[in-house]
Amino acid sequence: MTWLRIEDDMLDHPKWRRALRAGGDTTLIVWWRLYSWCARFLTDGEVPSDMVEEVADIGFSKVRARALQALVDASLLTRRDDGGVSLNDYLQRNPSKATVLADRERRAQSEKNRRGASSVAGHGQSGVPKRVSVPSHPIPFPSHPKDPPVVPPPAEPERSERGADTRGPVWWQYPKGWRWSADTASAAHIQGVSLTELQEHVDYWTTHEFARPVTDLDAETRRSLPNIVKRKSTQAYKQPKHGSAQPNAGKTGWENAPPEVEFKS
Repeated sequence: MTWLRIEDDMLDHPKWRRALRAGGDTTLIVWWRLYSWCARFLTDGEVPSDMVEEVADIGFSKVRARALQALVDASLLTRRDDGGVSLNDYLQRNPSKATVLADRERRAQSEKNRRGASSVAGHGQSGVPKRVSVPSHPIPFPSHPKDPPVVPPPAEPERSERGADTRGPVWWQYPKGWRWSADTASAAHIQGVSLTELQEHVDYWTTHEFARPVTDLDAETRRSLPNIVKRKSTQAYKQPKHGSAQPNAGKTGWENAPPEVEFKS
């Protein structure tokens, strides 16, 4: 396939204006059929006599015959003595047959060289890698440094070491005589927890172990304030009357607390 070269202002040329006035729009169709036929078969703008009417598709059409004559009268075509026509200025805008064939040969040789380079690199013309022979002796792999030894975390203190009177970095229960800070008392007041209820909470967890180790008793107490409020709403803090004949008289009420009130963060 060969590309055609024409100017974008071709129809503004005086030759084309005269041809279109004489032959109408069909003039452009006839000229284009002759022009593209020459480019396809590399005739350098020459149409033989036995192909003029066939290429121009004149047949019995007087309109196309008049359009062909208008192109000749406007000097866009030249009738030869043998009956053929020549497209004027064709070689000024388009390459000759020799130039096109030389360019095709150059591109074919370039593609051949590219495929040859790919074959040397280990790929055939189909793009599939060629089979490479594998040596019989094993190929040594580079050695990698060993991973550093894993250091186990420090062992957790045994239960026997979690005494109620022992102060250390980890707490499993409130130590006896522990007192909350002013910030914790202020937070309890804001959430509606009285100091008495706060003391009951501390007293209970002084004799019971937390569900997990605690490192900051004040912070853990503040986190437990919502649970205290929740237990108040479910009457978990209901105190028995003093001097009554009930079996739990004199107890704080924590002994019968439901399981969900266990100290949690």
